[in-house]
Amino acid sequence: MATSKYLRWLKEDELTTKVAQRFASFCGEDIEQRAKDEAFEADIYEAAVRLVLDKLENKDEENKSNKSSDLQKRT
Repeated sequence: MATSKYLRWLKEDELTTKVAQRFASFCGEDIEQRAKDEAFEADIYEAAVRLVLDKLENKDEENKSNKSSDLQKRT
């Protein structure tokens, strides 16, 4: 990911899903362009990134849990 003063906390290799890693990579590149806009609000962008990553990471856990529950119901 591009080094930026924004999103320094964002570490792709710490994310557990491929889709979250791709999203993080996109955000790392996208923020550089967005930051050039005078109206750019870094705190709102960061909050949105955190929300989406949380959903992507937890969705994977939810899917694993649902599959396990389905398997238990069948037996």
